[in-house]
Amino acid sequence: MPSLRGMRILLVSYFFPPAQNVASERWGRFSSELKRKGHDVEVICGPWARDPSHGGDNTVAVHYLADPLSADATLVKPGSNGRGSPSSRWRRLLTTMLPTFLFIDGKWLWGINALRCLGKLGHAPGDLVVVTGTPWSAVALVSLYCRLRGRPYAVDFRDLWSNEPFLETFRSTASRLYFTLLERFALRNARFVITVNERLASHFRAVRGNSRVLIMPHGFSGELMGDSRGFNITANHDPIIFYAGSIASHHGMDEFLKVAVDCGVTAHLRFRGRDYKNILERHGLSSEPDVSGPALDEELHKAAVLLLTLAPSSSHYTTGKLMSYIKACRPILYFGPVDSPAAALIRDHGIGWVVDNTQPEGLAAVLKDVTGKILRKEPFSLRPELDGLRRFSTDQLVEALEKELTHDRLATTWDIPSNSRT
Repeated sequence: MPSLRGMRILLVSYFFPPAQNVASERWGRFSSELKRKGHDVEVICGPWARDPSHGGDNTVAVHYLADPLSADATLVKPGSNGRGSPSSRWRRLLTTMLPTFLFIDGKWLWGINALRCLGKLGHAPGDLVVVTGTPWSAVALVSLYCRLRGRPYAVDFRDLWSNEPFLETFRSTASRLYFTLLERFALRNARFVITVNERLASHFRAVRGNSRVLIMPHGFSGELMGDSRGFNITANHDPIIFYAGSIASHHGMDEFLKVAVDCGVTAHLRFRGRDYKNILERHGLSSEPDVSGPALDEELHKAAVLLLTLAPSSSHYTTGKLMSYIKACRPILYFGPVDSPAAALIRDHGIGWVVDNTQPEGLAAVLKDVTGKILRKEPFSLRPELDGLRRFSTDQLVEALEKELTHDRLATTWDIPSNSRT
């Protein structure tokens, strides 16, 4: 099998540190690890100003591109959108009304900027372009560009949330047609595809007609923060059930809170994240601002129990938050569909309690038992199997990615003519 040392990887990902979400942190970690392993990594991302306090790997070349239609000027790199920024009226037209008729998302102009940057960076045999969604317009544009230029590319589909990719997310018939075509084109022409679980992988294999689909969860950076013995300790931890929120991570929270209020345990709940503020206020609760990185890791590790809720509509998804919980080595109270991959992971590794979201009485019993042990500082009766969880660390996931990259059909030449530099 040929070596991949010194390979050049061009990543097109709108989200990248210091943006604070799972998509950003995931490829921030991956790019740093690939760089550490000796690969040349360059990143094309959205208008996130370089934050000196972020602590990322400054050896990775990052091209922060302006999004002319960005509605949040605070996200834009200073000086990058100071000329000719569209007015709010034109921005609304270009990001909402026009995409509705063209069946594309509001980041399409950023996608065009990414193509221009990709062309300026050039290409040589052995290079690989990796494009991530969202935005899906960028996936479509980069896929088309690479196909026309004969440049090999891979697509990271790990941010898909619907059980039927694209089709359940977009309601109009026209949008369904557009995204079906996008899915077929981007998938069939990609060298390989990355997704999060077997359910989506099966769908992608059927579309592609081959098995070049890599199942890769979001993962966590660094090492596990504890051992199996510490997993059951409550006396040294904050007497709370902690919920760390992030974008789109509040699925099933409303149903959970109804039971928690009835059980009288809300005083032992703590929340972070602005995205479910309205849900909490309906139950007389509030949340604290988001934190990320080492600060979040330490806060999670101090909590007695960590809460994970999932609604049936997102039950196929193994969330990035679950990976952060696993790294913290604290018990997880899961409330959601019991046949989900997240439930299976928690149950199979003995790291928490799985409660069916259709049985509120079962949740009430578990909540009372868990909070009682927390207050009495009694140990939990869990049998965590942590060795199997280490495979979700970034370094091991990158090793799996490298194996795919060194596949005998990919090698380092990609069957690209030597004069194909653009």
